[in-house]
Amino acid sequence: GNMEFYEEFHKSFLYHNAKRSYYKTGQEQTVLKRVKKLNFTQNDFYNNGKTKQEGTLSYDLNAYDYYKTGKWIYYNETTGEATKEETYNDGKVAKTKEF
Repeated sequence: GNMEFYEEFHKSFLYHNAKRSYYKTGQEQTVLKRVKKLNFTQNDFYNNGKTKQEGTLSYDLNAYDYYKTGKWIYYNETTGEATKEETYNDGKVAKTKEF
């Protein structure tokens, strides 16, 4: 069968270096990559392969969880065009822009 999930942890095992999930077809669903210590990029895809959303995350060592930071862009499943942009501060939406 196809791979469903992949995780690569930092040597401390507190957070990921990379994480991927896949649809049953083998198409990537989510890709998380560490860009520096506790900062990451995340790209989510529709099952047709087009980008669903993309943005940046930070990891909270106290909560053992990721939260959205900075700019996130959301895309239309059919056309692939950007439909919305949200700016996050500490996991909360600070600004929204519709296209």
